[in-house]
Amino acid sequence: MAAAMVRGFSAVARLAGLTSVSTAGSGGGGGVLGGSSWALDEELQADLAAAVGVIGDEEVGGGGVGWQDVDYSAVSPGKPPIWDDGQEGGETDPPRPGRADGPTHSSSSGGEAMRRLAMAKAVADDGGETVATPPRLIAPSFEESLFPDWGPGRLGAAAILAAHAFYQQLFLWVLAANAIVLGLFLRGSLRLSPDDLPLVALVNLAVSVAARNEVALRAFYWLLTRTPHGLPRGFRVAVCRFAFHVGGIHSGAATAAAGWLAYFAVQAVRGRAATTGPAAAVTAVRLLGWVLLAAVATLCASSVPTFRAAHHDAWELTHRYLGWSTLGVLWAFLATDAVRREGAGGADGGAGGGPVAAWVLAAVITASVAMPWAFVRRVPVKSLVPHRNTVVLQFPGGAPAAGTFGRVSHHPLGCWHSFATVAAARHGRTHAMVISAVGDWTRALVEAPPCALWVRRLHAPGFMYNIRMFRRVVVLATGAGIAPVLPHLLQSPAAVRVVWVCRDPEAAFGPEIPGIVAGGVGSVVHDTRKGRVDMAELVLRVAHNADAEAVFVVSGEGVTRAVVGGCLVQGVPAFGAIWDS
Repeated sequence: MAAAMVRGFSAVARLAGLTSVSTAGSGGGGGVLGGSSWALDEELQADLAAAVGVIGDEEVGGGGVGWQDVDYSAVSPGKPPIWDDGQEGGETDPPRPGRADGPTHSSSSGGEAMRRLAMAKAVADDGGETVATPPRLIAPSFEESLFPDWGPGRLGAAAILAAHAFYQQLFLWVLAANAIVLGLFLRGSLRLSPDDLPLVALVNLAVSVAARNEVALRAFYWLLTRTPHGLPRGFRVAVCRFAFHVGGIHSGAATAAAGWLAYFAVQAVRGRAATTGPAAAVTAVRLLGWVLLAAVATLCASSVPTFRAAHHDAWELTHRYLGWSTLGVLWAFLATDAVRREGAGGADGGAGGGPVAAWVLAAVITASVAMPWAFVRRVPVKSLVPHRNTVVLQFPGGAPAAGTFGRVSHHPLGCWHSFATVAAARHGRTHAMVISAVGDWTRALVEAPPCALWVRRLHAPGFMYNIRMFRRVVVLATGAGIAPVLPHLLQSPAAVRVVWVCRDPEAAFGPEIPGIVAGGVGSVVHDTRKGRVDMAELVLRVAHNADAEAVFVVSGEGVTRAVVGGCLVQGVPAFGAIWDS
């Protein structure tokens, strides 16, 4: 048991709770980490014990943390999968909700119970022979996973997925609300003059910026994730989906703002807006109106998903610097318009005192944009490279909540990169990020681990934060996607069932991270050296067996769309990253 606890502590220690010490005198197994260059803080040791739990011999068999690779060699093609309760001589019935003996990690002690990793039992029709029937070992195309043969059909699946396109729905709802306001304005039902059209654009800009403000998002997510588990699952899924796709409000409001500015610019050209006052002020207001329109329209156009995905760094820099320039143009526009109105004999208040409201909204927008930058700091970083494609970065400053992400950069005015935060306990002293080399920036980070980085001390909630809204979930992670899952395994292991698909996990991440995953309840690990697996089917089996309320996917875009789509088609709530920022 002592050996098991050492490995359990070491697993978390290298991630989120250590200080660097000299290796001198740390012999083969006498210390906590047995010769490692890392050592536990004394105060953190109790926290880790509570977070990891006692990983005893009775759980891992022989005192080691590990799992048994699935043996797919015994698959009988063409045999229909029949779920088995795993009892000798028992009837083969479909799995019942609430079963606790589903797919789980196995130990080195062997035994038939340990062979239920990532598989059900199937009974052959002819001779009653029991064989292992795993998820299909195929290389599924997107279409095959999204529209499986056992689904509701292509047309029904398309309708289901369209109904779950909530980001697009929020986008359209925001545009519809603005269309209603425009209709009321055209009918004369609102106390709006053409000069007040920029005010409506400012309302939309304020909503758009607030939907991406990290302080507002933290408060918003905190409130929504307090939804009681006793409420119907359908209601909780709807609330989670709204929080998850709040970016639709951001993009919809920004697009509507561009529309209102365009309408104002056209009205000004037609001589129906900004017509009174000194000639120089009128001309300046019209020119600045067009400049403001061009800036907002460029921000919207550059955020089209295809452009953003292909040129993410350019999009980020454009969004930042053009956004700051837009704020300057906005303040210049408001000041010039105030001069024009004063020269015309007074400020026309319009709807609710137009100019005053415009100044207030401009101040709110500016504060929302500037607020996150108040938390930017340069901090020392400790690095651990367990594999040539992976680096673990440790940061000071306390442990953020599970499901949050941090932003790091080599320069505060350069490109920022977001990674999930990993912490052993909520009140720890440090936290970590597990980063895989998947691009030029991350590759350079692995090859030359930094000693210091610029960070934003304010950690924003990610989509994994919403796990709190459900009693039990299944999380599919591929490769380094396991990083956002680790805090949940460490802080609330009973609520999470992990499916990790990775090639040679120990070689890629060392023994510590696989040890944490294997120590989780019902964890499933698939080594892709055995072949590619139909992940949608695997996740659905685990979710059904664990009586999970929802599925979360942390993977690349192709796998995420395929698995989330496959789950939704089968009526299982599923969430995954949508790459909208």
